[in-house]
Amino acid sequence: MKHTMIDALSCCCSALLWTIASLLLAASVNVSVQSPSSANVVVRTIPAAQNTRIEVRVTGRGQPIILLSGTGADASSLDPFARSLAAAGFQAVSVNPRGAGRSNGSLTALTLHDYAKDVAIVIESLRVGPLPILGWAGGNRIARCLATDRPELVTAVILVAAGGLVPGDPAAIAATRKWVDQAVSQPERLAAFRMSMLSAATNPVGIELPLVWPRAFAAQSEAEDRTPQTEWWTAGRAPLLVIQGLDDVIAPPGNGHNLRDQIGLRAKLVDIPKAGHALLLEHADRIRTEVITFLREVG
Repeated sequence: MKHTMIDALSCCCSALLWTIASLLLAASVNVSVQSPSSANVVVRTIPAAQNTRIEVRVTGRGQPIILLSGTGADASSLDPFARSLAAAGFQAVSVNPRGAGRSNGSLTALTLHDYAKDVAIVIESLRVGPLPILGWAGGNRIARCLATDRPELVTAVILVAAGGLVPGDPAAIAATRKWVDQAVSQPERLAAFRMSMLSAATNPVGIELPLVWPRAFAAQSEAEDRTPQTEWWTAGRAPLLVIQGLDDVIAPPGNGHNLRDQIGLRAKLVDIPKAGHALLLEHADRIRTEVITFLREVG
């Protein structure tokens, strides 16, 4: 009976903390977005380093989870996934990197540690202790860097389409640079996106180009090149969920296999057939199920 009462009190306290986090976020809201494509999303900016503000998109109420999009990509690309997590009882906090949306700050000579510091400030602003963090594509490196630099802020790391060791196909990487270039015609960008980001087995109808901010893309790409892999690769000591597409030509599945071989049981690996680098758009329901199951397993 005593343990049952303690467990109940613990659950109530956790729920109260998450509710307080929602209220704290709402207290300094800058914009409420009510369009059909982003219903129930609250947008705000958070002061970070000197002359830096970080924009976040908050969806739902419940246990917070930090979401990081691909290199230079707008956090709105995560809105559909964030809404699906919110429907499952989570509060998704999607973070815009510097130079994307209303996030600003110096873009000169950055490393992944600078981006990790920005995310750390977002987590600290929630005032509910350590949180899980999901990084998709380029966001995975920031997530791992944060878990390495500030392990006390991170309960678990979820990597979706995570590269960094096994190189991608050069033609696909060149196509990625093409589809993020807004000077290229829309049909050419769309063709390059489908070639580099989607599995050949995926029906591309309805999958739109994510919004990518050119200056943010360039700065984050340079930061990735400037930061030694050894400074972020193993994600500190946090438990990891590694989700990857078997048809990913940007971040080949060998990356996840190598990571699991290096860190052993700390990493849970999920291979998804017929999925490319944009698997969060191709297999969102499967990924949501894997994420929720993992978070319940690690507590």
